[in-house]
Amino acid sequence: MKYLYLVIFCFFFFNSIQAQNSGNIIYRIVSEELKPLEKDSQVKQKFIKMMNSMSRLRDSLFFNLDFNKNESLFYLDKKKNIGISNEKGYNAIIRSFGSSKYYRNNRNEKLIEQINSDGLYLVTSSTNIFHWKITKQTKKINNYLCFKAVADVQAKSIVKGNYTKVIEAWYCPAIAINFGPKNYGGLPGLIFELREDKLTYYLYSIDISFEEDSIIDKPDKGNEITRKEYNEMLPHITKDNFNQYIGG
Repeated sequence: MKYLYLVIFCFFFFNSIQAQNSGNIIYRIVSEELKPLEKDSQVKQKFIKMMNSMSRLRDSLFFNLDFNKNESLFYLDKKKNIGISNEKGYNAIIRSFGSSKYYRNNRNEKLIEQINSDGLYLVTSSTNIFHWKITKQTKKINNYLCFKAVADVQAKSIVKGNYTKVIEAWYCPAIAINFGPKNYGGLPGLIFELREDKLTYYLYSIDISFEEDSIIDKPDKGNEITRKEYNEMLPHITKDNFNQYIGG
């Protein structure tokens, strides 16, 4: 994969950062390209081509992670995406991928995902849902030594139904910020890179302030519901009920 890797504004002169109060981190995405097979029908090949085109559009987006000592908020930065807002498929990407906000509070161990689907929801869960296994595997990302951690996370999709997805994270102990993309965190260092399904989030830039903690804009609008309750609301589309959901 070709990454536009790390641009760090204010701390290359530190060997270890241990006293961050607040700041902003920007992440971007690299999508795994789908490869059609020779035996695939023309319809399927066209579909794969369309999906790859959508993925390239998604890979051009910017995501903010605002943080202070105890809290973080991860969200799409629409202001940086003005140049591509007229691209075909942009609105579909925003609706399906960029409409959620992810809030994490390490002090009270609470996660909130604000989802805008058929209504506005505040989906709550606990930071304890992530059981990281820290490995001895290491690699350098922009000359920073990072360690690999993996976690099994329970999830639900409308196609797979309930399933377990494996999350792979590379975190940097030298930068003592225990946050990362979306609501992932709790590791002994900042997550530089995180793979979730066919997407890889990568660290693009960091701006750190050593002043007093900034105020994180915690999502407060929406119907509060647990993750379990929200998952139970999601449909599971199978071959047997496919026509029901497409109106056939």
